[in-house]
Amino acid sequence: MNAPVFMICPKCGNMVPDGRTQCPLCDAGLPVTMPLSEGSSAQIVTIPYETPKPPRPKFRWTWKWRIAVVLQAMAIILVMLTVTGVFTPDVALNIIGGGHSGPMYGSGRVTATVENWGKKTAYASKIIVEVTGDRIQTKREGWTAGDIPPGQARSMDIYVVVTSTGQTDYHISVEYDGKYQDSWP
Repeated sequence: MNAPVFMICPKCGNMVPDGRTQCPLCDAGLPVTMPLSEGSSAQIVTIPYETPKPPRPKFRWTWKWRIAVVLQAMAIILVMLTVTGVFTPDVALNIIGGGHSGPMYGSGRVTATVENWGKKTAYASKIIVEVTGDRIQTKREGWTAGDIPPGQARSMDIYVVVTSTGQTDYHISVEYDGKYQDSWP
């Protein structure tokens, strides 16, 4: 009874049954064995020739690649800063409407609606609303509608005096802590 004959893969060292031409583990080509004569235990070993693989081309950092990598890094940093709120101002007031849609005839109240899209509460003591117009006595008034938390809006009525008859266009602006924020319309 003949014992099984194994070959050792020259690449990975795996034991491979005789007669195979490739290693089942790493797919390396195996030497081919042939007996010299019948009954002889000596063998001729022929090793198959494998064509060497061409070297992989080296990556070149051209100026286009460098610019692309820098722009991508800047975009990632910008997104991270925006998500963390670095670019969101502490208080950002936006006038989202007034009480009259267009010109006003005679004296009366103007309603200013102010929204805070900043990341901190806008304190009423620091908000100033101003109403101006071509025939309106300019009116600057402190905010009386309370503090405005982030993402919320509040409305306030302002009494204005029209100085002459006729159609009057008006303009509302808002300041926070002495700094201009927004105007309407």
